[in-house]
Amino acid sequence: MRCNNFGIGPELFWNYVSIEDILKGKQYIPGPYITDFDIKHRITNQYGINIRGGYFFDTFFIYALCGLHWQQYNFQVKAIHQDGINRRDFSYNTSNQITQGNSIGLGLQKQLTQNYDIGFEYKLTNLSKKNYEFNLDDNGRTRLNSSVSYKLHSFSLRFICKI
Repeated sequence: MRCNNFGIGPELFWNYVSIEDILKGKQYIPGPYITDFDIKHRITNQYGINIRGGYFFDTFFIYALCGLHWQQYNFQVKAIHQDGINRRDFSYNTSNQITQGNSIGLGLQKQLTQNYDIGFEYKLTNLSKKNYEFNLDDNGRTRLNSSVSYKLHSFSLRFICKI
C-alpha cells in the first residue's frame, strides 16, 4: 500500500535452508567409564510473514522489515557408554519439529518496469533457544546437556514480479 511517498505491506515467504552443526566428544569418568557422543543440530525449511515499511524516492523504495518466522529443526544424539565390561548405546531424535523466531532487516528495491522490480535485502533472524537434557542408560551416572540457538544473517538479491 502506498500513501504519498510512504509504503507498507505484508510479505509471505518460504525459503529452503539447510544448516547443520555436529559436535563430537568423549567423556571420561573416574574408573573405567567412557562415553562417546555425537550431537547433531539441523535446521531447514523456513517460512513466515514480514511487514515492510519504507519511503519511495522516485523509482527506489528503501524499507525496514520485521516479521515472524517458523523453522523446521531436527536434533539427534547418539552415545556409546562403556564401563569396561558392558557397552550401552543411546540415541535420541526429535524428528522434524517447528521452532518460532523473529526477524528484522533493511532493503532497497528499484522499479525496472511497471511489473518488475529488483532489490537487495539484509535480514537477521533469531530462532528461539532449545535446551535438551538426557540421562544415559547407566543408572543415572551420565547426563548429557545441550542447548542450541541460531542467529541467521542473510543477504539476498530479489527479483519481484507484481501481478
